[in-house]
Amino acid sequence: MIDQSLAQPAQPAPPAPPAPPAPPARKETRADRALTLYVEHAETIALSFRAGTYKVPSGTSTAVYSVRLVPTPYCSCRDFHAGPLGECKHVSAVRVVRKATPPCAGCGRRFFHRELVEAGDGHLTFFAGDMLCPECAVAHGVL
Repeated sequence: MIDQSLAQPAQPAPPAPPAPPAPPARKETRADRALTLYVEHAETIALSFRAGTYKVPSGTSTAVYSVRLVPTPYCSCRDFHAGPLGECKHVSAVRVVRKATPPCAGCGRRFFHRELVEAGDGHLTFFAGDMLCPECAVAHGVL
């Protein structure tokens, strides 16, 4: 009979390999900031449209900037004048709002698609398919 155990003593587990380094943080781009402005202030920007000018709030302060797209883009912020691209986040945000908010065929103000009413066939003031805000639709007998 053997008086001693043949079992080996338990070995400590090998150390875990080091974690890979985290990828460098992606720098926020002007397009990212413009999209954030759109998400946070789309309705405010859309409803501010008067005489070809939008009022766009700053993303970092309480300032409000005037933005025009026609005949050439313009913004009253410092970045627009200093930037090499001739476009700032405010102009980019207005471009997104403009795509998402067609004008009312009656008053010209911009509204989100869900708020507009389509004019039907046989209307003497509007073509079939023209989009109207609720106020104009009522005033012109479309609703």
